[in-house]
Amino acid sequence: MLQKNIIKFTGFCRLKTTFLVSILLVVGLQIGLQGTHVFAQTEEMKVFGEVSALLEQLRDDDIGLRDKAEAAIAELPIDALDFIDVPSDDATTDYIERLLRARKSLEQKAVARTLEPSVVNLESGITINKALTSIFEQTGNRIVLHGDVVQTTGKEKIAEQIEDGSFWDALDVVMAAGNLEVDPYGGGAGMMMLRTAEAIQQRPQTVSTAPPNATAGMLHIEVRRITSTLSTRNPTLSFTTVEFLTRWEPRVTPISIDLHTATLKIHDDQSNEVSPNKAGKVSGIIQAEIPELSFPVNLPLVSRDIKQLDKISGTLQAVLPGRLETFTFRGLGDLEDGVEQTKSGATVTFHGYQTNEDLFAVTLELSFDEQSNSVDSHLGWAYDNTVEMVNGDQRFEPVASETVMQRGQRMKVQYLFEEDPADCNLVYKTPAAIVKVDLDFELNDVPLP
Repeated sequence: MLQKNIIKFTGFCRLKTTFLVSILLVVGLQIGLQGTHVFAQTEEMKVFGEVSALLEQLRDDDIGLRDKAEAAIAELPIDALDFIDVPSDDATTDYIERLLRARKSLEQKAVARTLEPSVVNLESGITINKALTSIFEQTGNRIVLHGDVVQTTGKEKIAEQIEDGSFWDALDVVMAAGNLEVDPYGGGAGMMMLRTAEAIQQRPQTVSTAPPNATAGMLHIEVRRITSTLSTRNPTLSFTTVEFLTRWEPRVTPISIDLHTATLKIHDDQSNEVSPNKAGKVSGIIQAEIPELSFPVNLPLVSRDIKQLDKISGTLQAVLPGRLETFTFRGLGDLEDGVEQTKSGATVTFHGYQTNEDLFAVTLELSFDEQSNSVDSHLGWAYDNTVEMVNGDQRFEPVASETVMQRGQRMKVQYLFEEDPADCNLVYKTPAAIVKVDLDFELNDVPLP
């Protein structure tokens, strides 16, 4: 596993170069997703009400009603996990055991949901703006148009109907309707932005065919570029490079993606097998603000007599967070050192706070259980987990942080705040239920230069 894979789970847009671009982006979000926000808030309140009622029933004196409540909690939507907090110490043993069993069922569903490709249905003839809202409602994948095309391209209508198609099928239909491409530097964490192909200097769709591509779970892989390099002085240094481009559904940002070249099986149009020059692992640094990753693979220089690679198959190995969990420590002034909470295999421990000159140092420890061994050597992303103190309507972010300890699947970080924590709650968010999965892909009829 690479130790330099970094994910930033906070932040909005990394490359906002001008105030004008910022305004355009905000306008695009407001117009394109206005209906989505109302929908999400309504659903959230509905789930919260169901959870509250079932948690109350879980404390009932009637064991039959407790059985029904436990079963009902396990069947709730995955979002219900946001409202099922860690049981307090004064809760009964029966209540704690039932709640943890029900929560475990939901956590397993969350992991399965992460691994499965999203399914989308779209009617033909609807506008791009409406299609993007519908995709978000069905999948949780947030796609927005750049602000300069929301009022124009966003009103174009999609030509095809999507029936039980993948997210990537729906995205292709939307992009075709507006001659759009993914802007790799225009989105943000958990979001994908589309702009016109001309605006980001991509190929005009009207004069080019789609590149060879395939879907592997929630990942999409395509051949981005093929180049051949000829060394006139030393022919042994000549090679052909196949660059693979991988994207992921915006609803989840991988911790890492690796392509092991030993898994690649490549055959040209003359039935010859082509092997990569070197066996090994090709990786890249994942950043939440950039929704794609490239994997260049060098092959022996392909003869000009070969017109295409008939088939390329291989396996991508991805480490994925099952969901983003929220840990809330209430009344920091009254909490003892060592209070911990566990959700989805992640444990966050509060180690108290102390005065550090004019600042207050709050120490938290993050660790993962043995089933989450995929995160070993991948904890770099955890430095960017969201942490804030809350006092009523006021929210305070740390002004700095310092690593106290990192070893294996455990790390301890000290966060420095300007505000006194005594009357505050602490809210910490981290990816959890982390899994490693192998995703097979196959690409056909790959043209050569």
